[in-house]
Amino acid sequence: MSILKNIDCKTIFSFFMISLLIIASAGVFTSSALEDAVSDAGIRVEIEDEEEKEEIFLNTTEEFNIDVMGTFDFEGERLDVEEADNWTLEVYTEAEATIEPEEQTSDETPSFSVDVTIHELGEANLNFTAFCTKGDETRYSERHFDVTVVRPQTLSFDVNNPSSYDIEEVKLKLYINNELRKTESITDLGANETQNVQLNWSREGLDSGEHEIEIKADYGIGPEKSLLTHSFFIEDESNALLFGSIAAVIIAISVLVFLYYRRKKQRKRRPW
Repeated sequence: MSILKNIDCKTIFSFFMISLLIIASAGVFTSSALEDAVSDAGIRVEIEDEEEKEEIFLNTTEEFNIDVMGTFDFEGERLDVEEADNWTLEVYTEAEATIEPEEQTSDETPSFSVDVTIHELGEANLNFTAFCTKGDETRYSERHFDVTVVRPQTLSFDVNNPSSYDIEEVKLKLYINNELRKTESITDLGANETQNVQLNWSREGLDSGEHEIEIKADYGIGPEKSLLTHSFFIEDESNALLFGSIAAVIIAISVLVFLYYRRKKQRKRRPW
């Protein structure tokens, strides 16, 4: 109790200010460390299911799972990425988008998860920058990833668990013309449970003509089970443009003929 009595308010305030300065200094050090980072081509960004991420849907949140891999230089030695003290991932795009989080740091694992939602159609570029810090040195590498943003079309279907035991994961696979185009998963499907699923897909890149889309479920045991089959037809854009032009010409001629005869009829009615 006597020790506490000897500590006045001024001492407590001074201790508090020193603590704030230490915390602020640590923040400045971290920021300057990233600014002073040196590029190292040995570090690379790996995107899980990369090919499936090349096309994403407008205003639909897509989860990007990122692994920082490779090696980096430290004091004349080549170290594995896992030997770094901590790792940072920054994500940036010039497209109108929501990225959560834009920056994150971990001292446990070089693996990250980022949610990306793009709000405009067309081509977009995502820029991933991975930092590896060891001691007072930081190395980094950049990865530019192109995506095409398209309007989604949605299929709704039921997934049934016909067994008497729970299934931890069911993989849903979307095929177009027998080519795998998309994979998603649902988890914790209970015994004899049925779950409705809505799956987005796109006609982007398909030629004109008839196509077939099929949804299959992989329960992890036995062959895949077909849940839905649907045929659709894509019009030839050149033919559609031709027919549209012909229709426009026919309408224009019809209007001109109508106006001509109407004017001629009005002239006949004049009193002179």
